[in-house]
Order: sequence, then C-alpha cells, then structure tokens
Amino acid sequence: MTIFENQKNVCVLVAHPDDEAMFFTPIIKQVCGEGNKVYVLCLTNGDYYGLGKLREKELLEACNALGILKDRIRVVSNDKFQDQPNEKWPYTDVISEIESFVDEFNIDIILTFDEFGISGHINHISTNESVKEWIQESKREKYPKVYVLETSNILIKYSGILSLLYLYIFPKNEW
Repeated sequence: MTIFENQKNVCVLVAHPDDEAMFFTPIIKQVCGEGNKVYVLCLTNGDYYGLGKLREKELLEACNALGILKDRIRVVSNDKFQDQPNEKWPYTDVISEIESFVDEFNIDIILTFDEFGISGHINHISTNESVKEWIQESKREKYPKVYVLETSNILIKYSGILSLLYLYIFPKNEW
C-alpha cells in the first residue's frame, strides 16, 4: 500500500535538528521508499545549548541515512526564530520561509506537527500555527496538502505495555 497515488514532492517541516529523527523517521522512510522526493525545512539549527553547528551536521547525517539528498535540506538561519522553548515565533517570518521553500521545490505535501506539537514545545506548535495562518491568510490559488503528526494521549505515551489495555477499554475513536 502506498501513501500517495503519484510521486510527490514532500516537505517535512520541523522546528529543530533531531525532530526529523525523533518524530518523523517512520513516515520519511515510507515516503522515500515509495519514490517520492522528500525535502526537509528545519526552522532553526537548534542552538539552544550552543550546539547549533553540531546539531545541523547531525541533521544532515540523519537525513542522508533516511535517503534525503543534501540539496533538499534547508536549515534556516534567522534571528527572529531561535530554538527557545518559551518563545513563539513571528508568523510572518516563518510563513515567508515556508512559502519560499514551497515555491522553490514545487512542494505538493507538507508534513509537520499538530497543534499540540507532540511534546508541547512552543516551537513545534509554531510550525503548525504558521502553516495554518499561511493557508488562511494568503491569496494563493493552490496550496500543498498538509498532514500533521498527531500528539498521543499522555497516558498512552508514557504507560508502555499498559497502553494496550487503555486502548482496548477506550478505543481511539472515543477520545
């Protein structure tokens, strides 16, 4: 079974280096394996602890291991959005980066975080909110289709094998 009917240009929109590996590896492997062109737009180099250059290098290595070509990866360098767990990014600047990337690479599909940002990180949430704002406010005729990585219920996320019992008692369509 394939995810998309025809070959697509797919953008994985993340906030920091390591997001692609921690959260998106399974979908990246599936989409790459189906012959789609996968691109990564990473909105910071993850310099919160002063390790930005190292994290950027690790992002490139992880993407290479996942089958993403180096020329399909962009790490944004913009002082207005830094790796800050308590700082919302200005939508207009993030939207500008997204729009430029989408146009340059003729992106058909964007994969990003949902409105809860998986871990609740404000930068992850900003990626989702910026995509929503872009689609609602822009006058473009055509947008990429957007898919989000759904945040799991906290009980399921951290309960290990007991999560199976929880899912049996409360099937997903009920919560």
